[in-house]
Amino acid sequence: MTTQNLSHQQLEELSEKVGGDRSLLVCCAAFRGKADQFVNLTLKKIPKMVLSRCEWAHDDYSLNVANLPMAQPDQDFEQNKPVKSIKKNS
Repeated sequence: MTTQNLSHQQLEELSEKVGGDRSLLVCCAAFRGKADQFVNLTLKKIPKMVLSRCEWAHDDYSLNVANLPMAQPDQDFEQNKPVKSIKKNS
């Protein structure tokens, strides 16, 4: 994902680096060329509305992640859990 406008040459270089055995989704502000020209790249334009509402060019997107306590097993679920039957070959 990039906010850059990608040129045909940039897309060509990216396609070569990705290789024929892999594929890559490329989201950018704009691109030059036909989207189906590179079989290993899926090109998507980021809508201007999204570009204007997101924060870009940050070096650190740290999230405050809290360690939550482990959930206790649900007793009703454990009691009503289906039992797998084993088929015997005869």
